[in-house]
Amino acid sequence: MRSGAELDVAPPLELERLAGGELLAIRSAEEHDAPLLRDLVADYAQARRRGRHLGWMGISHRVPRSLQPLAAPAEQEECLLAIEPRSGRVLGMASISRRHQEHGVASPWLLVRDGFRRRGIGTVLLEHLAVRARLHEYERFRVRVVVSEQRMLELMRGVGAGCRPVGSLREIDADVPIPGEEGLGVALGAALWAVARGGLVPMLPER
Repeated sequence: MRSGAELDVAPPLELERLAGGELLAIRSAEEHDAPLLRDLVADYAQARRRGRHLGWMGISHRVPRSLQPLAAPAEQEECLLAIEPRSGRVLGMASISRRHQEHGVASPWLLVRDGFRRRGIGTVLLEHLAVRARLHEYERFRVRVVVSEQRMLELMRGVGAGCRPVGSLREIDADVPIPGEEGLGVALGAALWAVARGGLVPMLPER
């Protein structure tokens, strides 16, 4: 395995091998990474517009106001980047907002570049973010989601996640326990699976 000095990613970093054999570098975002994050977030915004058949309305490099905090490392308590080691391209990010809802509760966000999903990048990012969250003595991740499949809501309740309706009958705050050991644990793994399947759709973080 090549060292960080031989890759196009500045240390300190951690190298992970995905299920398909590809290497992935994980490191903390710094202030100078803001342009990389803006590119990633703009890609996410463009993918959302395409999904709503509104691609003609957007400029690919423009970051909507609602997403701008995600492109600013200083506005996150923790911000991790997933990077393709040989090119230095940012493939995903995971963060914890500085806005605290209550003691022991963290507000996370996970984003993987369009075209690179379902490769395990989100899982690796979330595992690393859970470690950081434990260091900050957080016990739960709270995510506001729209429930598009009722069975996914029942799944979350079945694995011990607290689900509280907010705003409308389809919007809930899901409180997911952060595991006390390595890995995602049952509840966090189920939440990631439900989001990946589209049964739960995360709402954008509030500013």
